Amino acid sequence: MAEHALEKEHQIFVVQRLAIFERPKTVQSQLKENFGLEVSIQSIYYYQPTNKKLSPDLRKIFNSTRKKFLKNVNDIPIANKAFRLQKLQNMLDRQEDNAHPNPKAMREILEQAAKESGDAFSNKIKHDVEANVSHTVVRVPPKLSPEEWLQQSKSSK
Repeated sequence: MAEHALEKEHQIFVVQRLAIFERPKTVQSQLKENFGLEVSIQSIYYYQPTNKKLSPDLRKIFNSTRKKFLKNVNDIPIANKAFRLQKLQNMLDRQEDNAHPNPKAMREILEQAAKESGDAFSNKIKHDVEANVSHTVVRVPPKLSPEEWLQQSKSSK
């Protein structure tokens, strides 16, 4: 489908959805749901910035949308560790309140919470090692061989 086959608002919609990492198949479904348009998957791929035929205006919209999206990634709740842990806690609470709690589900929730928290649940072994190392630097005069120096140092004691 040529770029002009979609109206400008639909083109912008597609470009912006692709810029926020939506899959082309998802964008295709969203076009049908939101606008009643049936568009081929190849038409969606046309609006990727890798397409040299994409207009500079649409490329600019893609780049600015992508930049804004990446800058505001913390605005997405699931990107926040506390949010994810709260959701896992809610899931665990529902399991515990259930008349017949699912032990496997509870174990998986606990495991995921531990992973979210860091290395609390891993096979890694942390070693804290403290070592005191002392050494003595001895300068050997360049005219002496190591054997001569050793002999001289023994005789000077």
